[in-house]
Amino acid sequence: MGVYIMGISGGGSDNRPPDTDQDGNVVDDDGNIVLVFDPTDDGDDGDDGGTFGQPSPPSGRTPMMFGAYIASISTSIGWGGQGGTCQLTLVEDPENDINIDLPAVGTACYLKYYGFYFGGVFQRYTYKQSTSGRTYDVVLESPTKLLDGIQIIMDEMQGTIFGQYDRFNPYDAAVLTTQVRNIYNPFGQLENYQNVPPSENVANFGNADVNSAGFPSLSLLYQIQRLSTGDFTFGDKAFFGESEYTIDLQELYDATNETAPHLRTKGPVQSLNGILSDISSSIQVDYFVQLTTDDEIPEYNGGGVLDNPIMKIRVCDRREPPTPNAVFEFVENAKNSTPNTLMSADVGRELQDVATQKVVMGGPASRYFKAGTSTMYTVWNRNANNTYQIGAPHGTYNLGSEIPINMSGAFSSVFAGYNPFVIPDIIYGYYKATYFELRMALGGKELWETFKAFQVMANMEPNGGTWNDPSQCPWLGKIAASANFLSTFVTDKRSAIELANTSSASANSAFLANMNRVSEIIFQRVQKVAQEFYNKVFLAPLPVEPGGLDNNIRYITDEFQYEAAWDVVSSAFDETKPIFDVSFYDGDGRLKAAAFYPQNASLTGSNQAIDFSELGSDYAPAALPGAGGLLATTRGGPEGDLIWINGKPHVICKMGATVRYFDSITTPTFGLTVLSAYFFPKMFPDGIPPEAYMRPGFQSLMFQIPPDVMAPVVFGIPQESSRYKWGPWYAYNALNGKAEVVNDDSLKPETFGGFYSLDQAAFSLTFTGLSAMTSVESGSVQLAEFPNFNVGDRFAESGPYVTNMDISISDAGATVTYKFNTWTPNFGKLAKYNVDRISKINKASLAFMQKERSKFTRLPFKKLDYGQQDFSNKPADFSERFSDQDLQFIMGSISAERNMRI
Repeated sequence: MGVYIMGISGGGSDNRPPDTDQDGNVVDDDGNIVLVFDPTDDGDDGDDGGTFGQPSPPSGRTPMMFGAYIASISTSIGWGGQGGTCQLTLVEDPENDINIDLPAVGTACYLKYYGFYFGGVFQRYTYKQSTSGRTYDVVLESPTKLLDGIQIIMDEMQGTIFGQYDRFNPYDAAVLTTQVRNIYNPFGQLENYQNVPPSENVANFGNADVNSAGFPSLSLLYQIQRLSTGDFTFGDKAFFGESEYTIDLQELYDATNETAPHLRTKGPVQSLNGILSDISSSIQVDYFVQLTTDDEIPEYNGGGVLDNPIMKIRVCDRREPPTPNAVFEFVENAKNSTPNTLMSADVGRELQDVATQKVVMGGPASRYFKAGTSTMYTVWNRNANNTYQIGAPHGTYNLGSEIPINMSGAFSSVFAGYNPFVIPDIIYGYYKATYFELRMALGGKELWETFKAFQVMANMEPNGGTWNDPSQCPWLGKIAASANFLSTFVTDKRSAIELANTSSASANSAFLANMNRVSEIIFQRVQKVAQEFYNKVFLAPLPVEPGGLDNNIRYITDEFQYEAAWDVVSSAFDETKPIFDVSFYDGDGRLKAAAFYPQNASLTGSNQAIDFSELGSDYAPAALPGAGGLLATTRGGPEGDLIWINGKPHVICKMGATVRYFDSITTPTFGLTVLSAYFFPKMFPDGIPPEAYMRPGFQSLMFQIPPDVMAPVVFGIPQESSRYKWGPWYAYNALNGKAEVVNDDSLKPETFGGFYSLDQAAFSLTFTGLSAMTSVESGSVQLAEFPNFNVGDRFAESGPYVTNMDISISDAGATVTYKFNTWTPNFGKLAKYNVDRISKINKASLAFMQKERSKFTRLPFKKLDYGQQDFSNKPADFSERFSDQDLQFIMGSISAERNMRI
């Protein structure tokens, strides 16, 4: 192995690599040999200054900085905002005209030594003098901490100075641009229309694209870099100490664009270091700051002042772990290499303290139960003790179905001595009304009494006893006659007065008064049920957990309360979105409780219609599977607590408005035709023909059949569980490592707009932070050679990053010590950011739609109504109300209802 043999004279101090002749000997400027190369010398005597086959610079050519020799170098990298340092020992030799010339503290400087490079700020120095010589301890620091002093404006201040005198023309006011240094305003650069020339970029309100999540990170990095050049309005070169700096963010920009192009950075103001830290931790990279320049740096070893310095943000990828055993393999190869440069090694392994398996739980489960009213139980009263009078399933009722009406307390003791014909004993318990009777009671007392009179005439009064005797019943309707008399009324065209109620009981005024009082009391109870409960209040059976009451409700110890496995709430998630109006959903996108009705378009028959006018503006089109087009309203829904019957949960569902149904028997005038057909089908299969009583002076025989009350076809009942939660989701890389269980109540389908996006987000969080059960390497390696790696480089190409370096330089050569640590990737921040971003986008879009929807109000439906027809001058109005086809339809409907009686 050939080595250099020191000559007599030095080579000066111009910090250049030595010149050599064709034989490899080092020569001075005049061609004189100052260092002889001997290819036959094996270097074993150690007297030639060689170091393991690598030629060392002679003492006269030792690397220099600030005009002095570099004796040693020690450096460490500062990841993120920590900052790194480079400590040098510089040696003066005044006798040989080697005198140090230090720049001002705060100057940007660099040091280059073979594969090693460090750029930093000249932070401080210490002069030492002893018998062994004069030395300077010099410290260069990474400019990382300078980044803490650079403030970035990302929102709220576009630069215009708003004050007392420019309140109505702020665009003419002064503007804050670069009067204060080390402040960059990307927000103003993109939004200050008056003060940013078009040659720089388009600037207008909203151009920065800032939202609640922050400033777009890619745009932010781009703007900061260009503002630091000093060529734009709202920025200038960074100015610290004696140097001005531009900033190079290209590596971080590229890494962000590759990993998270939609990333945003929160404002309104952060330091540049804070911004870099936020972005790099989100995309799983680390960074450090290196000073460099676009100017030419001498190729030979040494250092000096940097002109036109650039703070370059270097990125170290931590998305993948280092190759296992890379350091061990490097050490083994170094031991067996020729020449052997390994001086010492300190390499070890440590088991990772990380999770290898995880379970993630979501928020409370919810569901939107759609209960059909046909299977709900009817509710006919709410008793004084808050219990309910429950009837049969709604779908089993027809016009003749009986409804017991509680008469408890209706008759006081003052009635005790009345004729039992007036108040039978049975009335002190329950009065039996019919479905048809409740409908007629909606038209008032006189109409109800007329209906009751027809019941008596047909011997169909359900309470029985003497009340089927026209002379003993308490109702005094418009009509008082027998079926036979009705027949002769038609055939003989008898006068209307002969159908008037002229019962012999009326001769007894006291008896008549008593009947009126009894009738009024009964009517009040009947009308209350008709107005408040008829086709309006229902008891809905709810889905039930198996196992009976013990598995559906629990008692909470020490809290003195019960809790159901599923409770009724105000809203729940329904991915089908059956109601086509965003106002029917709450701020989280959960569907509110609602009632669903058929629309008018779904009815058959030209003489049918539904009156939705009482809903006001509270309605929207809707659709349910198998039900076609519907109309939904929040004026109806569940109310009150759960009701447990036979160990099963139920809830009261109630309408808060009346929807009227103008069906085929609804009429303002021809009630006599309808009731005669209903009660006397054999005698009047088509009812008393209207022409029999549609004559002048017969108005007393004209009465209505009021519109029916339409029940909803479906109630939407939101439920939320205290027992079930969305998920869980789980993942594992190894089953023999640490486990984590995460409870995140934001993981609900309404947060992300559906089940697919929920699963995507949940699994993203589940895999976050999971590692394999492997060990990591750490330690150091000392080599007798010039540095081949730099701080921030990956050791042995695929190994860990070099975090610290110590370099010792002497006449004998150089030694370098590398220190390093491995790491474990952790994508938690980016995963969480993406989950939050999707959630915010979904919620913001919903809020926007609801805001826009609130700007208009639906026009209420026009009220459907009819008045009493005037036949005094138009006896032919009947033909205008019903055609023969319509009459056949009415009679057919009556017959169908009559045949379906219970």
